[in-house]
Amino acid sequence: MHVLSHLQTTRAYKTETCRFGIMQEMTRKMSYYFQLPINTFLYPLMIKKEDNYTILGKIQSFIPLQYYNNA
Repeated sequence: MHVLSHLQTTRAYKTETCRFGIMQEMTRKMSYYFQLPINTFLYPLMIKKEDNYTILGKIQSFIPLQYYNNA
């Protein structure tokens, strides 16, 4: 790629090591494992706006649908 050709000779030398504690490691794993059920079950609720008097509509009232441009 012509646009990034000036970066071809750039080298980065790192001498520091990354040290994670148990808490940081657990936080990283929990955020990875909890994203699947959250995305699987909550994403269908954000696709289409339901009526407020239905069960799905009441659940949707807790999700800011305006953020997802679906309101």
